[in-house]
Amino acid sequence: MRLALVLALLSASSVFTTASDQSVQTSSGLLNGVRTKVSNLGYVRQFLGVPYAQSPIGQLRFAPPFALGEDAASRRLDSSRHGPSCYQPPHMKEVISEILDTDSEEMSEDCLTLNVYVPEVKVTDRLPVIVWLPGEGFDYAMARHFDGSYLALQGKVIVVTVNYRVSAFGFLSALTADAPGNVGLLDQRMALKWVKRNVAHFGGNPGKVTLMGRFTGSMSASIHLASPIKERLFEKVVLQSGIAVGDYVFDSAPLNVTSKLAHAVGCHRDSVADMVSCLQGVPAAELLNNSLRTGLSFRPIFDGELIVEEPMAAVKKGRHQAVDVIIGTNQHEGSLCLLTLQHLQSNFYNRLVKDQLTIEDLDEMVRYHVHDFTKNEHEALAKLVLHEYRYQHAKEGLRSQYVHFCGDMYIAAQAEQMARLLSQHKRGSVYLYQFAHRPSFSAQPDFLGAAHGDDVLFSMGLVFKQRHITKQEALLSKRMSLSLGSFALKSNPSLVDDLNWPEYNQESQH
Repeated sequence: MRLALVLALLSASSVFTTASDQSVQTSSGLLNGVRTKVSNLGYVRQFLGVPYAQSPIGQLRFAPPFALGEDAASRRLDSSRHGPSCYQPPHMKEVISEILDTDSEEMSEDCLTLNVYVPEVKVTDRLPVIVWLPGEGFDYAMARHFDGSYLALQGKVIVVTVNYRVSAFGFLSALTADAPGNVGLLDQRMALKWVKRNVAHFGGNPGKVTLMGRFTGSMSASIHLASPIKERLFEKVVLQSGIAVGDYVFDSAPLNVTSKLAHAVGCHRDSVADMVSCLQGVPAAELLNNSLRTGLSFRPIFDGELIVEEPMAAVKKGRHQAVDVIIGTNQHEGSLCLLTLQHLQSNFYNRLVKDQLTIEDLDEMVRYHVHDFTKNEHEALAKLVLHEYRYQHAKEGLRSQYVHFCGDMYIAAQAEQMARLLSQHKRGSVYLYQFAHRPSFSAQPDFLGAAHGDDVLFSMGLVFKQRHITKQEALLSKRMSLSLGSFALKSNPSLVDDLNWPEYNQESQH
């Protein structure tokens, strides 16, 4: 039985910035941050838009990140506002939530920055650290969407949110040294190295770093968890709605999409080196627009260094980092499929919402998603899946069958399998949860409960951006933040009072 997080108290909060600046010396320079009041919760020191690597422009486009020079420490930086996001398609607010900070459209290739949120709390020891990786598909990742102030204060942790390259800029591969692929993942590792080197200057403990992400941010964290690279950059992991698995995530023939993009922008050349050189000179907006126009998808690859096999396969063999792990999902992760259908303006979406699906509709959609996930026409698998979900959820109707199928295939099944494999090796504690509360402010159709991404809004305290939430929701968010803080500090998410969260095991399946 999964641990059901249904709790509930506190009052809604807002954030505003005071004029009191704060300064911290780091390897990036002397940072001038701001002291921010989070309503009645307290104060947080924010250091925003902090560069953690050299600008990946010109010949560094598509290349692994380069560390800042030693002279960077001597400069003085205004860290009072977010840096631009990395180039990516227009963001769909409904994919995550309307309450996130999506007002800024500022984008740049000079985007390798992070944001540090330091709570003003009374503690005797250095604070644990949570490094947050955003990600909604390997085309989207904006750190500014996720204000770390609430989690920092309520969890008594330092929160670091990371910008990294996405889309073609982060995952294009020509299988060459100057365009090897996976550079978005390497950006994340560079940010983790920055945290290890600098977080003590903020009062943080570099020996207590938790890597946390949602969807493709979580998939990225699962890749780092299973990577054979020995350098230890984190001690704990929180995976929310995403494990990197299958052809849906990994591209086994990356030169195909790279070549198609080169053709689209007039960079087809006889040699791969000349093609990459040409692509490095194409204006960023043109490169992004053409990748969108042609429908190209740039994804992680097996590079033989960072990624040698799928995370699930590595964990099955015990070839993973010995760390403590929380794995979480939402009750109706299949809501992500509904949003996709809505975005594609599919007729299936209207029939789903009206609960007018036919068995022929379900059959066609199952085949579509099985092909999307496996990148192959698996006729026998599609038939097996259709039979399984029609039988398992027969009383709930075709709409429910579709939602459960989608959520299980893309997210929930991998989450439970990963928890099972990790617990077998006993190289760290494993905790599993399913978030089951439908937010009072949810914009999802009424037939859905907790949708994809809802747990993040509560665990990070972002619900306090809402003007009106219930007392139960305020307490739920507070308890989830406290639980994450407890996990970051002592590897146990259980709270002192009445939340006893047992470790996952195959018998109890908590």
